[in-house]
Amino acid sequence: PEHTATVVALARLRARGGDIPGAVALARSYLQRKPDSLRLRNAYDRVRLLQRGQASDVAKAATQVLRKDEKNADAMINLAVANIEMGRQELALAILENVKPLQPQNPEIWVLQALAHDRMGEDRRARAALEQAIGLPGGGSAEAHNNLGLLYHEAGDFKGAEDQFRKALLRWPDMLAAHVNLANSLKGQQRFGEAQQALKRAMVIVPN
Repeated sequence: PEHTATVVALARLRARGGDIPGAVALARSYLQRKPDSLRLRNAYDRVRLLQRGQASDVAKAATQVLRKDEKNADAMINLAVANIEMGRQELALAILENVKPLQPQNPEIWVLQALAHDRMGEDRRARAALEQAIGLPGGGSAEAHNNLGLLYHEAGDFKGAEDQFRKALLRWPDMLAAHVNLANSLKGQQRFGEAQQALKRAMVIVPN
């Protein structure tokens, strides 16, 4: 009942369905059952970051957890994500480097590093971090493959991008962004008929 990753994963499933308030409410319900649990505090704070305008509050909450447990990896990751959202990319990267020895097999660390590098305009470092992430067990999430595909696309590697978008869709068949991105990668290869079909599938998912 206090397993952080499971609570976050359950909440993210709701968020994928478009119910972000429901995701936050779910995580909050677990914390309310055991309000002194640092694990559930971290889970709730991580899910809160799905909403805009929460980064500053989450950063404060994560700092409070770290005062009680200075090597709490989940709190450090929450603090890093909050700093990314607040535009403090270099600080976030430094925090994530400190988390690596604590959770060397956690692919999310590399995914977040990629996000920070991407926001700093460091495409090569972002790509390398995502390639590292998807090579780890559990690292090949739909989001990771989609983001890596975007970096390949920007570099002009349309076939490489296509492969990543298809891998994203294998994991999340209704991922709207991946369908649109797949269409763009196919268009880049002048496979216009296939691109049109990808866009039609996207319009089935979101008709408006």
